Amino acid sequence: MSDHVAFTSVIKQAYKSSLKQGETSRRGPYWWTDDIAEGRAKCIAARRELTWQRRRAVDSRGTAMASEVYRTQKKELCKLIKTTKRKFCQEFCHELDNDVWTGAYRTVLKKIHCRAP
Repeated sequence: MSDHVAFTSVIKQAYKSSLKQGETSRRGPYWWTDDIAEGRAKCIAARRELTWQRRRAVDSRGTAMASEVYRTQKKELCKLIKTTKRKFCQEFCHELDNDVWTGAYRTVLKKIHCRAP
């Protein structure tokens, strides 16, 4: 019995050591900021509160108020995302205007899936 346990622990240790260490390669969108993350957290909290109020269904005023809070949080989040995307797009275009052959050029090529000459 102890040989089995020892063998299993050696296999588990070998498996864990063979796994890739470090950070994952997945990154968020280029326009994602801490403000957007905070706004998203508020929006999710408001949506959960609305869902809780609807399931409870005791007070229609509470449901209406939670619905209004969620609607305003969602509008603010969408507005914040739009302005941030617009800002990053303007910065990108400005960088492209200043120097065509920098990172902006590589980004464009990556988006159209071509190799640089």
